[in-house]
Amino acid sequence: MTSCIFRKRSTEAGFTLVEIAIVLVIIGLLLGGILKGQEMITQAKIKTPPRAGPPRLPEKVTATVSSWVSTMPTTPPVREALRQT
Repeated sequence: MTSCIFRKRSTEAGFTLVEIAIVLVIIGLLLGGILKGQEMITQAKIKTPPRAGPPRLPEKVTATVSSWVSTMPTTPPVREALRQT
C-alpha cells in the first residue's frame, strides 16, 4: 500500500516550476527589448526648434556685402562672365 502513494501518476498534466520560470524570463526579455527599442526610436527623432523666418546671414557678411554694393555703381555681369569662360 505504501508503494501506491509514492508512485508518480503519468496522467497528471501541468507545468513544472522550471518551465514556468523559463517562460517568464523569455517574456521579460522580449518586453525589455521592445521597450528599449521604443526608447531608441524616440531618442533618434530629429528635434529642431521652429524658426521664426528664413535663416539670417552673419553680421560680418552683411556688412561686407553692403560696403561692396555701396562702392560699386552696378553689380557685376555674372551671366556674361560665365559665358566667356
